[in-house]
Amino acid sequence: MNAISQQLVESVYDQVLHSSNLVLRSCKLFSISVLKLEDPTYSEIAEQLKELCDILDKVNISGPDELKISKAREYANHVRLIAAAIETEDEDTLNRHVQELDRRPFL
Repeated sequence: MNAISQQLVESVYDQVLHSSNLVLRSCKLFSISVLKLEDPTYSEIAEQLKELCDILDKVNISGPDELKISKAREYANHVRLIAAAIETEDEDTLNRHVQELDRRPFL
């Protein structure tokens, strides 16, 4: 893998983790009614994270960075599940997914 590909992986990985952490903190602080007012919506954020991860699928990456790509997808998926719970106003599901994401290391 070349240096540009490696930088791309690092950049996307950092952005996905940073965004996931922001979503997590907001969900821990605010009620669903407040979360639904966010612009962009959490569903839009989740879609943007998915698109970032999709970019990495187009780059031929192997080795240790494959793990980072996999982890980025996992975090993006957590955000997608959280966004769906917010959209449907399902507080129990939201709390469950927030707790699952909260157990993840942000490294």
